[in-house]
This record gives sequence, C-alpha cells and structure tokens, in this order.
Amino acid sequence: MHFRAPRVSDFEDIRPYHDDEVGGVLHRLRSSPEILAALIKFQYPDLARWIGPLARTLARSKLKLHFDGIDSVAAFQERLSGYFEFMVKTTTDGFRYTGLDAVPDDEPTIFISNHRDISLDSAFLNYALHLEGRQTLRIAIGDNLFSNASASDLMRLNKGFVVKRSVEGRKAMYEAMRTTSNFIRESVQMGESVWIAQRAGRAKDGFDRTDPALLKMLALAWRDEGFQNLLEHVRLVPVSISYELDPCDLAKARELFMKDRGDVPYVKEEEEDLKSIIMGLTGQKGRVRLTVGAPIDRGIETAEDASLALDQQIVANLHAFPTHEWAWREARGEAHGMEVGNARLEALKSRYFKAPEDCRRLLLMQYANLIENTRAIAADANTDTLRA
Repeated sequence: MHFRAPRVSDFEDIRPYHDDEVGGVLHRLRSSPEILAALIKFQYPDLARWIGPLARTLARSKLKLHFDGIDSVAAFQERLSGYFEFMVKTTTDGFRYTGLDAVPDDEPTIFISNHRDISLDSAFLNYALHLEGRQTLRIAIGDNLFSNASASDLMRLNKGFVVKRSVEGRKAMYEAMRTTSNFIRESVQMGESVWIAQRAGRAKDGFDRTDPALLKMLALAWRDEGFQNLLEHVRLVPVSISYELDPCDLAKARELFMKDRGDVPYVKEEEEDLKSIIMGLTGQKGRVRLTVGAPIDRGIETAEDASLALDQQIVANLHAFPTHEWAWREARGEAHGMEVGNARLEALKSRYFKAPEDCRRLLLMQYANLIENTRAIAADANTDTLRA
C-alpha cells in the first residue's frame, strides 16, 4: 500500500483559510455578536457594563479600522499579534519562553504540547515564533470548537485546521483520522510546521500525559513504512506550558464534578467552549512559562515508547509556581504556615475557599497534579533505569 498524493478536495472541509478568502471572512467577523462581545470585554469592560450599544459601535469601528485592507493570512496574523501583545501586558505578569533556539528552523516540525487552555497554548507558541521572526504554525483544533461560525472563522484564519472527533462508527472514525494524518503529512511536505495537543481535550485534572493513539494517528499517512519511519520523516518536539493561574479553573472543576456524579450525563451549555476561550483570553493568568524541548529520538519504534519520551520532557519542563506548591501542600494538609503575599496565590486561595465544597478538591487537584505528575514521571524514569 503506497501513499496517494491527496487531492485538494480531500481537505476542503478541514483546512485553514487561503489568502483569497481572508477579506470575506473578516467582513463576516465585523458583524459577529460574539466577536464584538469578546472585544468589548477585552478592551472596553467599563463601557460594556454601562453603555453596551455604544461599546458595540466602538468595537465594530475598531475592527473595521484594524482589519480593513488585510488580504492575507500573514497580514492578519501580524495585525493579530498586536492584540496578543496587549493581552500579555494586561492579563499576565509576564510571559517567558525558552528552548526555541535549540530547534533548527531548517525543516518542518510537529510540536506536541500539554493542553490547558483551548486557544492560548498554541497561541503562546505562535507568539514566541513570531517574536523570533519564524514562520507560524498550523494548529490542530477539535471539531467541537467549530460549532460556532464566528469562532470557526477566527481559528481557520489563524491557520487552524479541523480534527474530526465527533464522527460515529469505527470506519468513519478511521477515515477521519487518516484524513487528519494525510493533511499533516501534506503540511510538513509543504514546509508548514504543526501544533497538536498531546491528547484530545484539555487536561482538566492537571495531569499531563500523551495519548499513544495520537501518535498512531499521526503515523497513518506513513503506515506502509511502519511507525518508526514517521520519525524519519517528521521531527516531533515536546512543548510545556505552565500558567500560574488558570482563569477557567473553577469552570473545569464544576465540569469534572458533574461528570463524576454519573447520575446525569454532562451536557455542555450552548456556546460553552466559546465562553471558555473568552474567559481564558480575558482572565488573569499570572506568570506564563513556555519551554520547547528537544526532538525525540528518531530510533524509537513504538507509539507507546514515543509517548513516554514526550512525557518525560513535557512534564519535566513544566514550571511549578507558588499556586501549584500551595495546592499540593493543601491537598496533603501541609499548607499551614506557607509564605503568603503572592497576589495570584491569594486569588487562587480565595477562589478555593469560596467554591462549592463539592468542587474544592477538583479545583485543588488541577494545580497539585502538576507536582504529582512530575514525581510520577521521575519515579517511572528511575524504575526504567533500574530495570535496564
């Protein structure tokens, strides 16, 4: 079985937008109530509270002023970088990144990242690449996030492509995975790097591990050559991102609580994912640290071993902030007397003690598990060393 060069039509319903589509999409977005509401909350929060219609008019004028004349994806991303810089200045206590200089810019890369925020994890890596003068990424996004037309437009303008996860039936699921794999293969052959999360969905429990099924999916386009040959053709690089404070932490805890109850199936509210995106963008995040690891060994022969190699770097490169340390100690009953005064830690403690009692443990573990996972990976590595 040989790889068939895909037709353009194979990817028509999952690909990012092309340059010749940018103008029309931006025209649609200027009239989107959801986009206007997000911009108002982002830049005119006081106006939004008191004079909503005026705020909407200002937001619509601002969008027209900033995006009129934009006729390419690159130009759109360049303009978007100004908004992102504003977000970093107003909702973080600083963003730092390391490791990109160790990843040569001479061949396309698949960056595999832990996943905490719907849009920001990949956006921070893209921003770091932009600051380094490097080409931005194509971003893999689950199809659940494309149910809202405006969010879909915005993500596909930003080089996002659809990963179909909601299809039913084994054959349909396999075909969807094969299409995604083929699209990624075509992307890297065209010189485009790709970002993809290490597993489907955010790690709402704060425990970051790579799903081997993800790597098996990536390898489908090279299936006639075996899994190990994926690594001969594609460079896989782990990425770790850490937030001192997660604006969506309580919402995640509530979702986990509802799922844990089990008596009633959890059903997402209308526009819940879009609300989470806006909450992540506009909420206070404290310090943000992004670490790009080293490409994993190209001699690895199985998806399971590749997952472990990714995890060992992703987890080791996570940054533990005082919020994580306090949560870990609080979960063990040892937080009494811990140094206070950190504003983001105080914000977390306030949220924790005001949260419904049923959600407190789940809120706590989102932060504590960063440290638990680090210890678990270290123990696994030591066990492997002893066995060897």
